[in-house]
Amino acid sequence: MRLKDLFEQHRQFQDRETIKQWLKKQHIKSFEINRDLTVDVTSNAVLSSVGPRLPVQFGRVSGNFDVSLGHLVSLEGSPTWVGKSFSCAYNPDLYSLEYAPAFVGHDFSCRETNITSLQNIHKQVKDIGGKLIIGDIYSHILGVLLIRRLRFVDLSVKMLPPVGLRQAISIINKHLGGDRNIHDAQEELIEAGLKEYAKL
Repeated sequence: MRLKDLFEQHRQFQDRETIKQWLKKQHIKSFEINRDLTVDVTSNAVLSSVGPRLPVQFGRVSGNFDVSLGHLVSLEGSPTWVGKSFSCAYNPDLYSLEYAPAFVGHDFSCRETNITSLQNIHKQVKDIGGKLIIGDIYSHILGVLLIRRLRFVDLSVKMLPPVGLRQAISIINKHLGGDRNIHDAQEELIEAGLKEYAKL
């Protein structure tokens, strides 16, 4: 990537024409650029080779929003609302879910990243209509019980997961499918010796 291109990816575009051209390069056809330069998409937004940050601030995306297989270091610019699924998978330099969408209609995937903790996930991601697909998480999994409509946490790792993660997910999924009592889940995690996972 040329230095000029790298610089452009570090800041958000500030004029409608540049935004429009970038969206077309990304093969996004059904979009509206709002007065504040946020972009609403009425179809899928599957972005390729994006990073280190999104140069456009998305608002609402009616379909899927996919920024996987990129070079992201931040989710800044991600939409706040995604009608279908959201994926930021396969971004090895991504360490945080800060700026992730607050609402996702279907599945949410953050596997194959360097996100190792779900601390305060419930403060960023409020509603997931399907499952949450994670990778190597080492702590703070309890907050997923506070995400509205979330049905299931799915583990997807290439190698052996961190010790205790499968058991922690099993406990969380049991409570997601039941009464969602966060205190009971926390107690069960602690009794199983999974104190780090029992944190919000």
